[in-house]
Amino acid sequence: MLFQIIVQPEAKLDIQDGIDYYRSISKDLGRKFLDQISQTLYELSEFPYYEIRYDNVRMRKTKVFQYVIHFVIEEESKIVRIYGVRSGLRNPDSSWFFHEDPENYVSGSIQIV
Repeated sequence: MLFQIIVQPEAKLDIQDGIDYYRSISKDLGRKFLDQISQTLYELSEFPYYEIRYDNVRMRKTKVFQYVIHFVIEEESKIVRIYGVRSGLRNPDSSWFFHEDPENYVSGSIQIV
């Protein structure tokens, strides 16, 4: 059974920042970045059991771009909540993780245009 992927608003902003950065280099590169993020999220829906890195947060690197997806598994409800999509080249700032607002959860797959 596949896990449902829920991308938090902060993570959507992270993804949009990545798209904007790569589009500034090449429009095609921005699309490739989004495709890579989407592929990685799909893979997480199939198998999210990566090592817990801090608190209850797991991390998964993308294959092509140097980005790390920060997420939590809700085992009983079969949900993977994505809290951040950060460049692996930046210093992590864990404070973003604690700004969740349950009213702003977004269901379904990611689609940023």
